[in-house]
Amino acid sequence: MKSNDIPGIVALRLAGLADSIRYPDEPPADVAEAVLKLQREARNSFVTLYSVGPSTFTYTSPLPAVDRLIGIKHQAASLGWLGNAKFVAKLDKRLDQAKAALARDKKKLARVRLTQFAHDLTKVHQKDGGKSDSHDDKNKADRHPEKFVNNEAFQLLKINADFIIAKLPTKGKDRAEDNECRRAENEKDDDR
Repeated sequence: MKSNDIPGIVALRLAGLADSIRYPDEPPADVAEAVLKLQREARNSFVTLYSVGPSTFTYTSPLPAVDRLIGIKHQAASLGWLGNAKFVAKLDKRLDQAKAALARDKKKLARVRLTQFAHDLTKVHQKDGGKSDSHDDKNKADRHPEKFVNNEAFQLLKINADFIIAKLPTKGKDRAEDNECRRAENEKDDDR
């Protein structure tokens, strides 16, 4: 697939299809009606799966893009694509810090926080090796208390974060923001 926009989470529907059921002899009328009913139900039944795919997001400024990234991260966590409550909370904190920095017009600081978010994803994904399968059920986090980021979540969140990072300046608007960025870069994580 090709898209000019950054990816998002899309729903896919897999539907059953039963064009015909054949019997060696002509079945009685009531069986034929039952077969027709089953065929109609099969055509109308479907399973919904989620995957990474083209989205319709149009970038206007960093703040709505970060809000979108927060929503995608929540959706990825609910689908079981990333896990461990403490790790998910850490990702939430990084995104909340980036959003707060943007609200204060500290774009370089937001860039630092988003870079930390991308680094956290990469570190866990490399450690996990992307072994977590997107086809596992939603209770994966309960079965696997360790941190994990599956391939779908990693690609989706990393691409979206990198997209926003590329739009943000590398220099602070003043010395105070540059100092704040240095402090943020030197912070120690609780779980390192």
